[in-house]
Amino acid sequence: MSDFDTEKKIDEVIRLLKDKVKKSPETQTQPNMVGFKDTIMWREFKDMETKRGLFGFINGESCAACAEYLKQLKNLGSLKSKMTIVLLMKPHMEEVLQTDGVSVPFTRIYDGKDEPIWEVQGILYSTQLESLFRSWNKAETGEPIHTMDEFNVFSAKARPKEVKAFEAKSFLNIEIGGKNIIARQGQFVVWWPEDGGFEVLNPEEFGNRFGRV
Repeated sequence: MSDFDTEKKIDEVIRLLKDKVKKSPETQTQPNMVGFKDTIMWREFKDMETKRGLFGFINGESCAACAEYLKQLKNLGSLKSKMTIVLLMKPHMEEVLQTDGVSVPFTRIYDGKDEPIWEVQGILYSTQLESLFRSWNKAETGEPIHTMDEFNVFSAKARPKEVKAFEAKSFLNIEIGGKNIIARQGQFVVWWPEDGGFEVLNPEEFGNRFGRV
């Protein structure tokens, strides 16, 4: 076989490979990262000395929910250019699920600390987008993100002691009585009046230990 024939065959293989890539469903669903502030890997995010700003966390491989999440982010308008996309591979997603109890896609706002001040899981549809815009505007102006509207306060009685508790209606990162409290939507924050301590419990844990008064 001549050098010319060999080169021709190589060109043909390359052309076929290109066609295959164009037709690949996985390639067609790869997210469009244009318009965002930055795109980084999970380890880059973890290594940040100061975490500040708006971050969207997605699967760095393939994920139908993440593709829809990115599609909906077009509704962020100019805020999209302030958002950093963080790509997680499978081991990182398992790590986050075990440590934080969240799975991709999810969105967070950071104000310079390791823990977020706002979080929402899932695809950002209209209600979640409204919450994000409000929270971001408050973070930009230095206002408290959370209001008493986000507390569902009630009395609960531990056996035999009575405590105060509230159910978080959204992600909370707040300071009460000089103590920082982080609770996710649906979790219960229990206050022990005697020693001023706080405890964050999942619904099942709360139900097993307390009954409403």
